[in-house]
Amino acid sequence: MNWYKKAQTNQAPQIPQVIMKTNLLDGKTNNSARNIVRKIAHPYTQGLFSDQSWEAINNIWTALDSANINYHMTDATYYKDEQGNPSSKTWRFEVNFTNKNNKPTVLYGDITAHGAGSINYPLDKYDITFNLF
Repeated sequence: MNWYKKAQTNQAPQIPQVIMKTNLLDGKTNNSARNIVRKIAHPYTQGLFSDQSWEAINNIWTALDSANINYHMTDATYYKDEQGNPSSKTWRFEVNFTNKNNKPTVLYGDITAHGAGSINYPLDKYDITFNLF
């Protein structure tokens, strides 16, 4: 058998199947959907955090991804004090789902990391608030 015929007998690589997961919030009331998202985020908002990469905030996004919550970030803004030092950062996001009445619905939220560090370096430590409307 020559190399050309041998190459023809090889099997084509398998194409991975994409498994579509359903949105955890679909079919829920607005209040129920809000409560589910808040419960997912809650463990990552407790206490003070001190890192340079917003690890606690990224943990919230990872938890929402793992729960298959359909969200997207719409804005991220640093806020500064009178001296021009960053004092907090807010991420705004939207959560999309189909409610119990089969109507496309959007919940609006924000996560704020509030500076809790020293006067000179307020974001050396931060605490988190999580709001969903």
